[in-house]
Amino acid sequence: MPFEPGRILFASFPFSDHASGKLRPILVVSSPAYNSGEDFLAVPISSRPDADGFKISSKEPFFAATQLKKDSTVRWTKVMVISSTLVTRQLGQIPPDVLKQIQEKIRGIFS
Repeated sequence: MPFEPGRILFASFPFSDHASGKLRPILVVSSPAYNSGEDFLAVPISSRPDADGFKISSKEPFFAATQLKKDSTVRWTKVMVISSTLVTRQLGQIPPDVLKQIQEKIRGIFS
């Protein structure tokens, strides 16, 4: 099942050692052309306020549309390829302008 960029999903996100994982919200960051198969690129979303990344405050006007429960941080430096089989449910969506900011930060990793 292809997912749109900017979609927030709940999935089993593997740790970098692939020995274990954790159910957590993730953000789809890859384009629809890439997402047409079983795999897609995503980054984890953390509820830890001290985590490095792009902050999403519950005070943002779009926060309710994300369906996140509290202030969160998009960990854009933790890009992973995820199989759609690991997705347990769909949550909300972030606005295109916010997604673009996050994607620009990811692109900066490769510059």
